[in-house]
Amino acid sequence: MSGENERTQVAPRVHRNGTSREALEAQLRECHRTLGAAIAAMEAAAPNARDYYVQGPGTWERAQLEHTTRLLSVRRVQLELATIWERISDG
Repeated sequence: MSGENERTQVAPRVHRNGTSREALEAQLRECHRTLGAAIAAMEAAAPNARDYYVQGPGTWERAQLEHTTRLLSVRRVQLELATIWERISDG
């Protein structure tokens, strides 16, 4: 999970006066799991052409593009958090 995201994500530094590594990892694991469930739900809720054709040509394609953009945004957040999690785990 390295690359562009790793350079742009600020990760917490584990130290004795801060939150424990275990607690940070548990928080990020839960975020990752929850976002994974959200992604699955969003994929299941993808636009269906039969719900858009009555609105005219190009409407379904626009709905698809908007849906894909939202889905990519959530995936990007999940990747950013995974990158932070990885950096914490690596020490």
